[in-house]
Amino acid sequence: MSQIEPYLDDLSFRRAHVRLIFSAGLGVFLDGYDSAMMAVAIIFLGTTWHLSPASLGLIGASTLLGAMAGGAVGGRCADLYGRKWLYLIDIATFFLAALLSAFSWNVTSVFLFRFLVGVGIGIDYPLSATFLAEFSPRKQRGSLMTWSFGLFFYIGAIAAMLVGYLLSQSGPDAWRLLFASGAVPALALLIIRRALPESPRWLLRKQRPEEAIAALRTFQPDCPLSAPAAREAFDARDSKPGNAAWPQLFSRQYLRRTALITLPWFLLDVVDYGYSLYIPTLLLAFGMKTFGGAILLSTLLKCIGTIGFVLVARSIDRIGRIRAQSLGFLGLAAGMAALSLLATSASSAIVPIALCMLFVKLCNAFPDITTWILPVELFPTDLRASAHGLATSFSRIGAAGSVFLFPILQRAWGISRVLLVIAAAQVLASLLTLLSAYEPAGRSLEDIAPGSALLGAHAGSAARPLAIPPVSEEP
Repeated sequence: MSQIEPYLDDLSFRRAHVRLIFSAGLGVFLDGYDSAMMAVAIIFLGTTWHLSPASLGLIGASTLLGAMAGGAVGGRCADLYGRKWLYLIDIATFFLAALLSAFSWNVTSVFLFRFLVGVGIGIDYPLSATFLAEFSPRKQRGSLMTWSFGLFFYIGAIAAMLVGYLLSQSGPDAWRLLFASGAVPALALLIIRRALPESPRWLLRKQRPEEAIAALRTFQPDCPLSAPAAREAFDARDSKPGNAAWPQLFSRQYLRRTALITLPWFLLDVVDYGYSLYIPTLLLAFGMKTFGGAILLSTLLKCIGTIGFVLVARSIDRIGRIRAQSLGFLGLAAGMAALSLLATSASSAIVPIALCMLFVKLCNAFPDITTWILPVELFPTDLRASAHGLATSFSRIGAAGSVFLFPILQRAWGISRVLLVIAAAQVLASLLTLLSAYEPAGRSLEDIAPGSALLGAHAGSAARPLAIPPVSEEP
């Protein structure tokens, strides 16, 4: 390990970290904004164009399918060619596609332009997570990533619901204004990100220590490290350039970790998208009288739901990722089962329904954060973005499938059965998390390597060891 990684690991929280949180967080803001905006837009589209449930599901899934493609390609390109340049390309793609979406003329054109929006989002996910993790102090990494991801995603979603409510009064073509509105924050983000440096950890893996020091000084001007000393320390460790192949994620060495970052996130996105996208529709089905009222209640639930991310930020580095994720999934299962029972009873009492939905929101915060953090913590620098890109892509398969199938299954099975199936998926996700329990909280990214004793190993953490024996990862 060179001087640079320990410096970043033990660096106290600085103003530069705030700038980085905003740069990464605003990318997540766009995803939250776009996801919530679609919940409103598809209702206008369905009414204006008289679309079938299958067509609505296809449009709803288009962005998620684009994110699946963008995550896989973007993550790998970031590991091979660097983080910074892609960090601008992905937002430029989102900006252009959001504007084009507003001029769609049929289902095919909507699907195509929304797919391109998804490509931009999919590329940004592994980049934002990787960028933030590689600059964060190890003891605060979970907390900083929570604020960046959770808080900004929900702010974006809340902003979209409020904009949707205001624009819902503008007539049947309100969906065009909704689609175009996403270009405004994207343009602001392009300007902010221009000043960011390349990741010093990535530059070191490419045997460029002098450039790593320069990038570090751009981030932290008072950095005491010198380029000659960095070169000397780098040469002394006799390292080779980092060019790990993407298929290594499925090798015996990494397979358990790959399962941990992909399967639970896949099952989580059944709730995050298949359920969350249709909350206004569900509220109407549960007995809400007006579309505007359903939007306002959805917005209120999202606002209160941000408390969940505050709880995560305050506890994630203390209790660890695995406990937070497994318990969050169990809470989601309980909330979905309760909603299923309310649907079975044909109750139209909005208070218990809203309380159950709020409970789901609060529990969702825990796995929502951990599934975003774990991919960048469990893999080395030359596979880090690739791993997150793979996890993002795989999760979007679950998201797109649930978004497409939700309105179809709701009509065929009824709300109660669909919610019960979602609850069962969350129980399975909790079990998968525990079976693959590698705990990276509080450790340096360079120390979390195959063969390390990761179970319950919290450097600087007060979490108790998990009662699961360590598993050797030696090939």
